[in-house]
Amino acid sequence: MGILRYYFLPCFRAFYAPPVKPEVVPEPEDKKELRAKEIAQARREADINVKNLETAEWRRFERKAVPEKGGAEEYLEVKINKLDRKRDARKDGRRDKKKERADRLNDGFEVRPTKDFGDDDP
Repeated sequence: MGILRYYFLPCFRAFYAPPVKPEVVPEPEDKKELRAKEIAQARREADINVKNLETAEWRRFERKAVPEKGGAEEYLEVKINKLDRKRDARKDGRRDKKKERADRLNDGFEVRPTKDFGDDDP
């Protein structure tokens, strides 16, 4: 828009001028409302703390796993490795424990043969 159009055709100024928005100054909230919000937030946090109590099991786990509380860092790695053992290894471990238990209970007497579904030997 040129100078002549700006002065002699003011009806076209609206097409070229950006709309001007008035500045809105946020009004400060009432002190009572702010205090009520703080109290509501504190109540929510208190309710959450009451519902999520630290149990004895959690404290026991922290003593084992968290180094700041006297635990070992490798505790979790050992736990994960125990859980990730292969099925055959777990089966063999159960079979060995069963045999040891039978030997202890029978005090050397003949142990009943256990049926093993994994071996095909006659």
